[in-house]
Amino acid sequence: MQTQPRRPRWAAAREPGARVGDPGSLQRGTFGRMAALRDSPGREAGLSSGYGPVGRPVLRRRLLPDALLALAPAASEHWFAAVYDPVLWYAEQRSMADRRRALLAQAKGRVLEIGAGTGLNLRHYPESVKDLVLVEPSLPMMRRLARNLDLLGSQARIVRANAEFLPFPDDSFDCVVASFVFCTVKDPCRSLQELARVTRPGGLFLFLEHVRARSSHLAFWQDRLDPIWRRLAGGCHCNRSTLEAFLTSPFKVIHLDRADWVWMPFTVRPTIEGWAVLSPSTEQDPL
Repeated sequence: MQTQPRRPRWAAAREPGARVGDPGSLQRGTFGRMAALRDSPGREAGLSSGYGPVGRPVLRRRLLPDALLALAPAASEHWFAAVYDPVLWYAEQRSMADRRRALLAQAKGRVLEIGAGTGLNLRHYPESVKDLVLVEPSLPMMRRLARNLDLLGSQARIVRANAEFLPFPDDSFDCVVASFVFCTVKDPCRSLQELARVTRPGGLFLFLEHVRARSSHLAFWQDRLDPIWRRLAGGCHCNRSTLEAFLTSPFKVIHLDRADWVWMPFTVRPTIEGWAVLSPSTEQDPL
């Protein structure tokens, strides 16, 4: 009995009766695969379509169900809180702790710090601070902050809140502090308005932030890497123009220094630090 040799699968595309795009046929041409993928019932069962190398369509199965994807931000928040202090430890020892101490030496009276994190500023507040309120929106960060308060014997009060909606009356504080916060807040302008609302007239605003680079080359890479950086660094935007937000806020910038955040990735190396006072005018001369 004579048998016909087995034909390769690609040869089926040349059969005269094969219809392009018919999922039930043996046709395996590029357009046929595209149409079969488009009409496949697998799209309703957690499958997604796309195009692979050289334009070939591919079928990808969703790696995580929706329930796990919903938990991903919370897992990232816990992970970021756990690695925050270890990642910053060396940079703090080399220079940043001294910069924090010099800036916070001006704090006095009733002080509000937003985005207190794990409490890296706590040991640098002077005795002139009579009442310290720490605002932090992240529960994992708050747990570490409370632990550090106990270790230092501090009487500061922790409040869970977002910088955009501060639960305090108007004119409540003599000084407000923000260090590496405005890279993560959802609405910097709204946050600055809230800080101005709770600060007494003539009150002090102390800031220390990493910002968008003045170098166009570095700013280009900050823009390119920002989507990845946000996922690795708890929502931090490495390319945010924070100084411009300060200059258009109700605070009048009195002193401004620029420096590099040494021993940190180049994406967050450009920093600004200084102080401002609450001013009724929102127009300022560029620094």
